[in-house]
Amino acid sequence: MVWAAALTPVVAVLAIVALWAIDTGASEGEALRNVSLAGDDVGGMHAASLLEHIEELDAELADRPVRISTPDAEYETTARAIGLSVAHRVTAAATLDEGRSEPLPVRPLSWLAGFVRPRTVDVRFEIDVEAARTTIRELEGDSLVAPQEPTIESIDGDPYRPVPGRAGSGIDPEILGRALVAAADDTDVDEPVSVSVRQSPLAPRLRDDVAQRAAEAANEQTSQVLSVTARERTFQLVPRELRALAEVRIGETAIGLELPADRVLAVLEQEFGDMDVAARSASFTVSGGRPVLQPAVTGLDCCSPMAAEAVRAAFAAGDDAVTIELTEIEPDLTTAEAEALGIVEEVGSPDAFGPTTRHRCCEARVENIHRIADIVRGVVIEPGETFSVNGYVGRRTQEKGFVAAGVIYNGEFTEDVGGGVSQFATTLFNAALYAGLDFGEYQSHSIYISRYPRGHEATISYPNPDLQIVNDSQYGVLIWPEYTDTSITVRLYSTRHIDVTVGEPRSSPRGNCTRWTTPRTRTYPDGRTVEDTVGATYRPAEGVSC
Repeated sequence: MVWAAALTPVVAVLAIVALWAIDTGASEGEALRNVSLAGDDVGGMHAASLLEHIEELDAELADRPVRISTPDAEYETTARAIGLSVAHRVTAAATLDEGRSEPLPVRPLSWLAGFVRPRTVDVRFEIDVEAARTTIRELEGDSLVAPQEPTIESIDGDPYRPVPGRAGSGIDPEILGRALVAAADDTDVDEPVSVSVRQSPLAPRLRDDVAQRAAEAANEQTSQVLSVTARERTFQLVPRELRALAEVRIGETAIGLELPADRVLAVLEQEFGDMDVAARSASFTVSGGRPVLQPAVTGLDCCSPMAAEAVRAAFAAGDDAVTIELTEIEPDLTTAEAEALGIVEEVGSPDAFGPTTRHRCCEARVENIHRIADIVRGVVIEPGETFSVNGYVGRRTQEKGFVAAGVIYNGEFTEDVGGGVSQFATTLFNAALYAGLDFGEYQSHSIYISRYPRGHEATISYPNPDLQIVNDSQYGVLIWPEYTDTSITVRLYSTRHIDVTVGEPRSSPRGNCTRWTTPRTRTYPDGRTVEDTVGATYRPAEGVSC
């Protein structure tokens, strides 16, 4: 029995080793049981899940306070701002390696101890030195004497010469970064990170010999003429002009020249600006009662950002010549598109309603009628479009050439700038009515005025009521107002494709007011007819409501 007692410890050890081998083998690629990271149990967590957990931990620590002390000042910031963050993969590797890096004979016992006490893994940190540099320089403010990098300069277009750098004084971001990482590694994650550093000389990142070589290269780059051609015209940028135009760029490891886009554009505008041609849409005039198409003009722009980029690229490549393309600008309405609109003849029923209304000569309101006619003349309502008088003309103001004249507001006669333009609206309304067009918003005068056709007329004010004409045909519609001292005429030009009959208005009471309804029948080439009505409601007198 003595041998059995002697074997018992051996059997126990072998059992522990066997269980350790089984457990750790099954958990390959996972953190061992009872492993703790920043107070969280991550035992059994797979590598991918562990990385996600560490990323979440890093996000939680982004606002962790960071305190930086110098003999003369104290600064406060956050881990995120100073560039201090959790080293994700290093921390994950350390966590997965916990319990697996000890000497082999010790690992089973360490594994067994893990059942009663956690294995704690320290979070590893890292620093983004450039973020630290940016933030600490902002924090130092006036106490920072920033180093001046060596550079090159050209005075009045003379050849470039090197300018030595100068050391500054402040907190060295690399020294600060190392101190922050060390402090973060030694501080609980729920505590602020505090470091003490001193200001020290700050050397420029580039050496003076970099500036010497840069000056030689810049003089070589600007030693030849750069010819710039647009179409048949060429101008040359000589070395002195190139040096005046170029800008010195100081990078992380080198110094070079670049032509700024805005400067190049200014030069191109100066040399080629007179070659610009404004795009002009096709339009219509009327001559001898027939519409005449005015062809579109394709615009030209010499000085687009693309042209400037071509010059900049040629300079960077050391080329001695570059050709820039003038950008063609298509008009909103091309000649071909205008021709396809079918604006070839007057439409409507001028015999039934010769699209004219009359007025007395020389009144202030006549000036407004003429002004709005001039603004609207030449408008083309394209197929499917709605033309809004208010949307096109806008508010009638003195700056636009309108004057004060009589108006009707809420059933009462008064005066306002633009008064009288409703006569234009009525004339346009009837031209559209007899041409078979549809209407969006429209409204009659609230009191009947004898110079207008009863039951089919319209008023406008700003912003409402508006007059909206809907072109639901397949052809464009040209609006062409004409006037004399005593009349306003609005003619519409398109393609005749519809016969329109407008009936006599019929009246019906509407409270104290009278509602007049005018029927209309439209007959299409396929024999189809569509009937609709327009209406007007009139008050019996000023100040009487319906």
